[in-house]
Amino acid sequence: MIAIDQHGCDRCSLAKDGGYPEDNGPHVMNCWLPKDPFTWSPWHVKWWVYVMSRVYSLSVVLPMFEMNGRGLCLLSLSGFMYREQTGKGYLLYYDLRYRLWKKFHKEEEC
Repeated sequence: MIAIDQHGCDRCSLAKDGGYPEDNGPHVMNCWLPKDPFTWSPWHVKWWVYVMSRVYSLSVVLPMFEMNGRGLCLLSLSGFMYREQTGKGYLLYYDLRYRLWKKFHKEEEC
C-alpha cells in the first residue's frame, strides 16, 4: 500500500488495493500534496508528475523524476523539457513555479 500523509480527504481516498484513486483530477492532486513543493517527498514528486501527465497527456518517464521536492524546485525549464518526451515539459515547469508563487504570496485557498 502507498504511504501518504494526512493531506488526503474522503473524496480522494486510495483504492482498496492501495493504488491511485479513479479521479485523477486537480482536486486529488492538490489534496495529497503539501502546499510547499520544497517539502515534497519522492512519492509526492512522482504523484504530481503522474497526475500532470494524465491531465495534460504528457509522455514522462517516472524514473527521470527520482528526486525530492527540493531537487525538483532546482530544475530549470530545460531540465523539465529534457524529462518530458513530447515537448510539453514547460507545463510541469510553470505549474511548479505557480505553486511556489502561491507559497510565497500566501494566497487564500478557494
